[in-house]
Amino acid sequence: SDLDKRQAVIAEEMRNWRAAFKSYMAAGETLEAIRVVERNGGDVDELAPLMRSLPASSREELAACARYFRKSGAVPLAREAFSKLGDYASLVAIAVEHGLWDEATDLARKHPQYAAQVHLPYADWLALQDRFEEAQEAYKKGGKPEQSVRMLEALSHNAVVEQRHADAANYMYKLAVERLRQDAAADADGDLGLGVGAGAEDGAGARNGRGAAAAPTASAAATAYSALVSRAEVHYAYEVIHRFTEEPFTTEQAETIFHASRFILARGGKGETPWGVSRVNTLAALGKQARDLGANKLARYALDKLSAYRLPAAMRDRVELQALAVRARPFTDSEDLISVCYRCQTNNPLLNTKGDECVACKHPFVRSFGSFEQLPLVQFKVPERIRREEALKLLAREPPPVQRKKRAPKQANPWQDDGVGAQVLTIGGEELEDGLDSDDPFMQALLDFESTGAFVPVEVDEDMLLSFRREQVYVEKGPTDAVPWVWWKNMLPEIEISQCSTCQHFFNGEEWDFAVLAKGRCPFCRAPQSIGE
Repeated sequence: SDLDKRQAVIAEEMRNWRAAFKSYMAAGETLEAIRVVERNGGDVDELAPLMRSLPASSREELAACARYFRKSGAVPLAREAFSKLGDYASLVAIAVEHGLWDEATDLARKHPQYAAQVHLPYADWLALQDRFEEAQEAYKKGGKPEQSVRMLEALSHNAVVEQRHADAANYMYKLAVERLRQDAAADADGDLGLGVGAGAEDGAGARNGRGAAAAPTASAAATAYSALVSRAEVHYAYEVIHRFTEEPFTTEQAETIFHASRFILARGGKGETPWGVSRVNTLAALGKQARDLGANKLARYALDKLSAYRLPAAMRDRVELQALAVRARPFTDSEDLISVCYRCQTNNPLLNTKGDECVACKHPFVRSFGSFEQLPLVQFKVPERIRREEALKLLAREPPPVQRKKRAPKQANPWQDDGVGAQVLTIGGEELEDGLDSDDPFMQALLDFESTGAFVPVEVDEDMLLSFRREQVYVEKGPTDAVPWVWWKNMLPEIEISQCSTCQHFFNGEEWDFAVLAKGRCPFCRAPQSIGE
């Protein structure tokens, strides 16, 4: 064996690494034979049979083979050697280094201790490939959710700059959800004091995203979530306006543009519209569509507001011409367009600059996020003594038979003498306008309110919950328990309403079916959906 070693040394000095390799193997110096190949940059095919013949106990020799295979770029052989060693850290490093993401993620799933080593570089790679949603999930799996937040912030900003408002709305919604979940996780760890009060779960201060203020017991995280989702909703609506004003053709109906414009301006309130949303374009769209639909009073308001801005010459001429045309019309709005509050039955102006809410009872208007038309939903409050689960069980029961009050028969002459010389007009009938039942205790409770300047939802009891049909009640749930539940009742059951199971936004039933059939996802949050879900 000494002779073999001396022959190996001489062969290596003469740069005959193959002869040296064979001499070391003959001498039983397997490790030195591997090092000869490594030092002289030998062919990896010479080591492959040796590596496969080595037992798993020969760790030093296998490690030397694996290092050389990796250095030489022989990835399959390196993976084979590291697998025999059980060196999963090196297997992960090779998979990441060579972009073998399926293998890398499979290793991370089987060995969670390497999740960060896999998912963080994978997320960076996904972001470079414009696969941002997948990158967001990868950052979270890699234990760096803050990276996900920073990426969503950048994506939201860039989308607004590039005037991709539907994309901006989608990113803002995801950003709101991600921040809320991170705050909830930090709260659970005791790092933040953002708990929700006992009475918050069913209160009026829920994120309805429709102008209602957060309840005093709502957490700071839920308030921030509400504000960001509300901003996302405005950008989502502005996508309709942007396409109408910037593109030569639009497929949107005139009513959709009209309602979207009203929604944006009502949400803007005192001129505080989100950055990137043009108030001028919104007023211009509203002025044109209001004039076409017969809302002459609103059209004149929008065009007068536009005249206060410094407009491009071409746009100013167009606005002045429209203003002259609308002044030749009656100063009225079409009655078909008037909004009625389903809570207090008050006729509302077409535009409330104080918010998208009733001018009388302050009930927030709920809009379909397809056409932005008002939906017949009324908010109510479940008292604290009734748990959520108990309320849902009560709603699931079959309602008891309706006991209508007996009414005196109608008289031929509605004018009656009250006995003191005054004539009294009695108007009979069991139903209010729009088919709303006046005998319904819930309806009576809705109409019994005092205008206090702030919206206060009706508080229901067990009997009212039992009288509701489950298909007429909708529950708006937040991504975490920090966001209170909001309860809604459909006051016109003949109007079908659909709700996204992810973002909880409401849609007209036909609009929802059309959108889901077309793309298989929610139009707002883009989460996969199916008909009837």
